[in-house]
Amino acid sequence: MGFSVSDFPFVVRSDSRDPRSFPSHGEVLAYLQDFAKEFEIEEMIRFETTVVRVAPAKEESGNGGFESTEKEKKVGRDEIYDALVVCNGHYTEPLLAEIPGISSWPGKEMHSHNYRIPEPFKDLVVVRIGNAASAEDISRDIARAAKEVHVASGSNAADTYIKQAAPWLSFIGIAWKVVPFPMFELQSNWIAGALSGRITLPSEEDMMVEIETLYATHEAQGIPKRYTHHLGITQFEYKNWLASQFGCSGTEEWRKETYLTTGVRKRRIGKSSLCFSSLPRFLFV
Repeated sequence: MGFSVSDFPFVVRSDSRDPRSFPSHGEVLAYLQDFAKEFEIEEMIRFETTVVRVAPAKEESGNGGFESTEKEKKVGRDEIYDALVVCNGHYTEPLLAEIPGISSWPGKEMHSHNYRIPEPFKDLVVVRIGNAASAEDISRDIARAAKEVHVASGSNAADTYIKQAAPWLSFIGIAWKVVPFPMFELQSNWIAGALSGRITLPSEEDMMVEIETLYATHEAQGIPKRYTHHLGITQFEYKNWLASQFGCSGTEEWRKETYLTTGVRKRRIGKSSLCFSSLPRFLFV
């Protein structure tokens, strides 16, 4: 499985589990639960807790850091932390397509963010808009119950940044079109190294030059700024650079080959034309 982290490989742990190289979302969830149990991560998580506010700590509080107001089961709590790592990724808020006339359409519209099980789609005609990984996974899942599943796609289908002026703030998982878990692992190790002082940050001037160079390169190639964190094939160079910073081996060749081969197979499918025998009753975006 290409998404597993280095020290916890994907292994089928019971006969009821999914052994495929491209498993179901249920198997991915089970893997994460196994990982949390193996390394006793759940003991360090505050469940049912909302972070209401985060702000740089006041100067009189000491050496930087962040103030946090949290709410756990309606009980408020103020905390001060040495560092803040934001790990909500880029899938928090669903983005629905603006389709003229959709309000008068008699069917239903749903974002993949809200998908859970295929049974509600039994005997329905479903249109899937998009061609990313979650779209393909959901299509296969829904096909077991739906009458028809149609695909509409218009295309084939330094992100860890700690500013010198705010070395206590960092983000994980902003990059997209990547193999996620191995990247998260490398980013986490790099951030831990930077916060502990084992990895020395470049000067703010050098980082700004690198960012400006990246933007200029994208502009020359006609790449819009919203694709700044789109990595695709360049993810492997990025991951290898992260790994080299703390003396870890880079991306295994089989992971890269799996990613590239899967991409080739997707491009062979190409665009799908829509020709409905009946009016679709469900639209996925």
